[in-house]
Amino acid sequence: MTTPTQTTPEDLYQRKPPISAPPARLIDHIPPDWRTMPVRILAAVCALLAACLIASIATRPSSPSTPAGGAGFTTVAKSCADRWAYGGAVSDGGKTLTFDMKGEDGTDGRGTINGLQCVLDAVAAPDYIQQQMMKTRALDGRQSASWSGITASWTYHPDHGLDVIFHQA
Repeated sequence: MTTPTQTTPEDLYQRKPPISAPPARLIDHIPPDWRTMPVRILAAVCALLAACLIASIATRPSSPSTPAGGAGFTTVAKSCADRWAYGGAVSDGGKTLTFDMKGEDGTDGRGTINGLQCVLDAVAAPDYIQQQMMKTRALDGRQSASWSGITASWTYHPDHGLDVIFHQA
């Protein structure tokens, strides 16, 4: 007979290992550095979005409804005349700019394509309007388009070139 202090092979099979108590919370299994990871990721995403927003505001062109910082077309004309033969004239107190491009016959206008591009960039003309201007044919007659408080109307003839009238409302 066996004494109660002795262990038999049957006792080993019947004994179960002690079960440790489960953690009180699931987060207790996660190492401390990993617990703050979602907060770190969220902070990084917010910082990236803020940087993108600041960069987009900083690189945004001046409002096209006030060409060249609010001085009307006078500043646009001066800026483009300094760099190119822009062939323009400003009237109506700076609210109208007339661009007269040189044609094939050489008797009309003195503006160049670079001068026109300077003006179009200064007034932030959308690309689709610039493309409409460049693809206008003599048969198309007078064309017009508006954007951000500016209206442009233009005609083209090979002898007279592209002539554009910009008006600020």
